[in-house]
Amino acid sequence: MPRPKKDGCVFDGWYDTVSNERVYECSSEYTSLIAYWIDVFSNADIIGNMTYNAGEALTKEDDVTYSYTFTYLSDMAGIWGAEANQIAFKLRPNSDWDGTDFSSKEEVTLDKYEVYCFQGISENIVCYNLVDGSTYKITFRLEGSELRVGVSTVQ
Repeated sequence: MPRPKKDGCVFDGWYDTVSNERVYECSSEYTSLIAYWIDVFSNADIIGNMTYNAGEALTKEDDVTYSYTFTYLSDMAGIWGAEANQIAFKLRPNSDWDGTDFSSKEEVTLDKYEVYCFQGISENIVCYNLVDGSTYKITFRLEGSELRVGVSTVQ
């Protein structure tokens, strides 16, 4: 099935309007489908080893860009499966575990900033080669209906 686009939102799948169930494959049994959209930043937080497993609010930079700044500390290793000098995290649009979180290959495009990131451990976004005591900024940016994520060093 096609993957539609809508500015300011991320596509979360097709739903049958009769059964209100998510549809994974196209079938003649579904006569009326509706696209489900998530307003990514309306109530979002970030959670991962750098938040010590507590949801933290994002900072609004403009209408389509939010960020989270943190200082990497060596005691973050081992949380969320991250190894030494790594962070592992997800963006949660509802500040809880209900609904979609943004971390998988379908949902997020990772930008190549100064810190290399990949989608790994349990579909978390993982960044590595962080330095103990250094400050980093994770930037989330919506470009149309594409969510882009990048991590950079704060000078």
